[in-house]
Amino acid sequence: MGNRVRDNALIADRKAERKKQKTKKRNIAITVAAVCLVAVIAVWVTAALPHYAKIEAEGDRYVDRSTGIYYLAAPQNYEPVSYTQKPYGRLSGNYVYPLTGKSTSEWLAEYILLSDDYYACTGVYYREDISLPALEDFYPNRIQVCRDNSKAVVRMADIQDRNDVDSIVHRILNAPDAGYPESSEAVYTLRISSPRYGWIYYNINYIVSGSGRYYYDRGTGRCVEADGIVAGYLEGTGSETDKPKDSSPATGTNAPEESSGTGNGTQS
Repeated sequence: MGNRVRDNALIADRKAERKKQKTKKRNIAITVAAVCLVAVIAVWVTAALPHYAKIEAEGDRYVDRSTGIYYLAAPQNYEPVSYTQKPYGRLSGNYVYPLTGKSTSEWLAEYILLSDDYYACTGVYYREDISLPALEDFYPNRIQVCRDNSKAVVRMADIQDRNDVDSIVHRILNAPDAGYPESSEAVYTLRISSPRYGWIYYNINYIVSGSGRYYYDRGTGRCVEADGIVAGYLEGTGSETDKPKDSSPATGTNAPEESSGTGNGTQS
């Protein structure tokens, strides 16, 4: 009787051990399958994520690690007319974008989100062997008088009369330096455009202060007393063919999607 009990106990132990081994193998198989599934998902997600060029500063230059191309930073008065809003790369944590119609091997622009859908251009970069056009070589044909209201860049006047455009640019280049005013009541941006350089604006600040009105070039540091042309357009006495009926947003869009935008935080 005692031997039979012992035999039954051994049989039960062996069955339990076999069951334990089967459970262990099943758990291992499940674990391996789960790990493989996670690995496959990780590879798929990585492949689906956008890949951005890595752009890094090297002294006063910036290098695209994927192409080896070196860029220089343009002065602050250069601004893209429009940009393709699918990012090309990243620079110091910010996205850089292609300029519309230009190769990324030549020009890039950095934009950051300031508030809501308001994007601002914080840098323009050009390949180091490209010569930036100076204002005297720009051959402008249009000046948009714009103002930043922290939500969009609004066009206040559109100067297309060639005599007025030439007069403004001539004064900016040739009037004596008057020094930057101690205070300002309003600051506008003159977006100077050219058919020769259709992808870039040359920007001049138009400053209204208690001591007068001034044109200020942030690139050269020159600040000269302004003539009355811009004031005439803002006051509604400029060329009748070039006055907007009311203030309107400058053209373009700045939402961060795969389309084209215009300028510094502008909207359509």
